[in-house]
Amino acid sequence: MIFAKKLKQLRQQTGWSQEQLADRLNVTRQAVAKWERGAGFPDIDNVQALAKLFNTSVDELLDYTRAGLASAMREPIDLDAYPTDTKGYSASDLAVADKFADADQIESLNRHRRLTWWQKIIDFFVGAGTLDVAFSGEAIGQLKGDRRYYLVEKSGRSWIVEVTKTYIERRELAETFPRKELAVGDYMYRRSGFIIKP
Repeated sequence: MIFAKKLKQLRQQTGWSQEQLADRLNVTRQAVAKWERGAGFPDIDNVQALAKLFNTSVDELLDYTRAGLASAMREPIDLDAYPTDTKGYSASDLAVADKFADADQIESLNRHRRLTWWQKIIDFFVGAGTLDVAFSGEAIGQLKGDRRYYLVEKSGRSWIVEVTKTYIERRELAETFPRKELAVGDYMYRRSGFIIKP
């Protein structure tokens, strides 16, 4: 049922009717209606075609709503156009503040790979965060500034925003972000307490 809701949401966001989507996939409108009702599921070729049409990956099309995300959008940016501010803000901080100028609040997030129970035990003895670095390099990428994560909140809606040197990607959360952290797929997002915009 999750895929059905996601498909309908993506179709409506693009402004297409069921018939218009069906034409792009070379299937009947009834097939699209059946998928959106959860009464059927497209074959792998159509799932791949849907992912391409909606500019997302097959994994995200099938998984990210289940992981707590409602929608995603990626846009190219030139991070060099945002010089480091004298108040201690990075170019990524300035880019997200510019992109979401009307946000109620923007807060920096830390992202870490979720560890299995046995990885948590090893990580405890080896040193907190060691396995995160070893398995994903996520912490190193954030320290180097290759990618940064933010929580953007506006009018009761929340987005997780990823900023890299070449793109800014936002994913709307299906639910509000908890006080401390949120698990999304294989990752944990933790509030840093660093507010970009109060």
